[in-house]
Amino acid sequence: MAIDFALTAHKRRFLPLIGLVLCAHLWPGPRAALAAGQEPTLLEGGALAINGSGQFRYTHEASDSGPPKTSSFMIRAARLKLSGEVLQDFDYLVQIALDRRTGSDAAHLNSALFDFVLAYTPRESFQVSCGQFRMPVGAEANRPITKLDFVERYYAQGRIFNPWVNREIGVMVHGKPFAKRAHYALGIFNGGGRNRAANDDDNFIYTARLDGTAWRGEIGGRKAQLSAGVGGSWERTADDPSKLASADLPDSTIFSAPYDRSIVNGDAAFQLGGWALKGELIRAELSGRSDGDPTVVAGGYYVQGSSLFAGDKLQALVRYQTYDPDDSETSAKDIEWTSLGLNHYIQGHNVKLMANYTFKRELADSVDNDELVLQMQLAF
Repeated sequence: MAIDFALTAHKRRFLPLIGLVLCAHLWPGPRAALAAGQEPTLLEGGALAINGSGQFRYTHEASDSGPPKTSSFMIRAARLKLSGEVLQDFDYLVQIALDRRTGSDAAHLNSALFDFVLAYTPRESFQVSCGQFRMPVGAEANRPITKLDFVERYYAQGRIFNPWVNREIGVMVHGKPFAKRAHYALGIFNGGGRNRAANDDDNFIYTARLDGTAWRGEIGGRKAQLSAGVGGSWERTADDPSKLASADLPDSTIFSAPYDRSIVNGDAAFQLGGWALKGELIRAELSGRSDGDPTVVAGGYYVQGSSLFAGDKLQALVRYQTYDPDDSETSAKDIEWTSLGLNHYIQGHNVKLMANYTFKRELADSVDNDELVLQMQLAF
């Protein structure tokens, strides 16, 4: 019996190796290569795409007195992305961020790994992705940084979502049914922020999004389109990584036990030729579960209009946005900003110049902090 047990344990140790050998034998790629006397490769028959982008920026922010509060150059983004197909219906994507950050989040934000996605893609209507990527909540949050209308995404979602554009480690089922006119996504993630080795509180964050084209046609001989989307997330957490929890709520807001954190989001956009009108809103509720724990409701929205002219080479934009971290009181964190923008598309989004001026207004303790940003973008 002792001998039998030893043999069984010995076989267990080699089960993974046996499985790999069987997979290699059953998969025709390596077998065909060996039969032809060639060295097998996982990338045989696949493709490797290399993309990159860089954003260089000048920022000037006004100050109540003395020298400017901010007047500097910066590398806003420097990214390199590798993607391709290893086998039919099995894809990968790795994005590296070379830009650096400072502050309390630097330890995990400054890891070079930005996105890491392994995907099973048998059809457009059903795909499964796992790894580290954006959670499917919010429209602008899921738009690539190279294709933003303004130099920054709207402020409220950046405070309420998890840091670094909602990137998380987890699994997502998603697809584009109905001839790609609709898109759905359901995901389960750790919830602690990107580049965390493991789940920090053993609770998951659950996310969902549904969006699509509600109508497409012509008005006055111009192409027109109406699209909309809804989404949300829920988690129970004791370590909320959002700026809302860590920086925007008063010190008196204390949860004695893990609390429920829920987010709902809605967006809509209408396009008529080169004209576009869009908006997005977000609402978050932090709900304490113990007696005496608070309930906090935060939210914000933006409304934006834009027009292309000069042969679609120039785009003028205006955006109004709000953010309220706690609807039970008014503080300097409550903001109303109005931004004017001008984009010059030298070669679409690949070569683009952007200029933004934002009139910043705080509802309490207002300060002189209007901001001018000039940005150059190159992408390939």
